[in-house]
Amino acid sequence: MNDLLPDRVNVRRLASRAAKLTGICPIGGCKRLLAVVSGTVGDAQVSLSFSIDGQHRALMHCTVIATVEMPCQRCLEPMSVELVAEAVLALVITEEQAANLPAGYEPLLAKDDMVELASVVEDELLLVLPLAPSHDTEGCSRTESEPESPLEDKPNPFAVLETLKRK
Repeated sequence: MNDLLPDRVNVRRLASRAAKLTGICPIGGCKRLLAVVSGTVGDAQVSLSFSIDGQHRALMHCTVIATVEMPCQRCLEPMSVELVAEAVLALVITEEQAANLPAGYEPLLAKDDMVELASVVEDELLLVLPLAPSHDTEGCSRTESEPESPLEDKPNPFAVLETLKRK
């Protein structure tokens, strides 16, 4: 899977041929993704298969695998996170068509049937980013040297209110 995917594809044409594409998509240019991760490890591995469903919708079955670096939310040390995105995208022309898609289909808005693959890959990776990535408890430096809470030794500031309540 060393082949570079094309920049743009005609989804309807590929769906009518039941085509399959596999290759890599460079994610170094995915500005929105790079804004929320610390870095990337290599390129995204992409597998696409195209088909037409019973309602004559052009579909793109998409699987994207990529590894990014994000800070652990426990210890703030960098960690590698493998992202795996799978989706069935249905080609639509209008927002109304997108709203009427059956469950299990995600809309792929394209007015001229042409789609930029890098944009699709970036969207799918953004959708599967973990909200709060963290190391396993054994691998996290924070859990090994967890500082004691400074609040445990301090007196309760509301203890004075307890004496007023008794009066």
